[in-house]
Amino acid sequence: YRRVLKWIEMENSEDKKMKLEKCTVQMRLAKSSTLSFQRFGDAAEAAPSDEEKKAIAEALAILKEVLATGEELKNDNLIYEGQKMALQVHIQAEDVTAARQVLEKLLAMRPDDDELKSDSARINRLEGVLNLKKGANTIETVQKDLQAAITATDKEKVSELVGKLYDMIKGGEVTWDTVRTLKVGKDVGNAMKMGDPDIAASARKVVGEIQALAQRAGIGL
Repeated sequence: YRRVLKWIEMENSEDKKMKLEKCTVQMRLAKSSTLSFQRFGDAAEAAPSDEEKKAIAEALAILKEVLATGEELKNDNLIYEGQKMALQVHIQAEDVTAARQVLEKLLAMRPDDDELKSDSARINRLEGVLNLKKGANTIETVQKDLQAAITATDKEKVSELVGKLYDMIKGGEVTWDTVRTLKVGKDVGNAMKMGDPDIAASARKVVGEIQALAQRAGIGL
């Protein structure tokens, strides 16, 4: 596709058909360059590599040019197809905000396109996964702060952090795998041993939420 695109650009034709052909090649190039980096299974949850980020940036730049040509030619179909491809690239880039913005434009153009419903569901799933990733990082920070507060016998801080853990776990911001891997329950247990009845009561509530989280994970909820 790169060779064909280079040839078309060398022609530098103002012919409408040539401009459309160039856009077709550009969209195919954008699709092929990003598809080669698509990840599945556990790999899908990993952060994009530098090479993938570069491919995504190039694809978005190419598609921006396609959309500009579509506007110039007043070709709604070209604009729509360019936006649809941009949507897929934004999803691959894990850019929920940009993906939703493009989806809104597409829905305004063709609200009856059933494929957009599937894309909307994908964006929702992506947002859920990203929130869980964020929650995993946050709970690890809270856990480390709790460990430090327990060591310093800072009961006020311990009480605050135990409360944060309770809110995060009860609110579904973390998975059972994360809580289990980090051994959050062990630190909550250490907080209970500080001899403060209020902290102990709060810690027991956290333990209860951890147990409930484990049960939900066990039955696939």
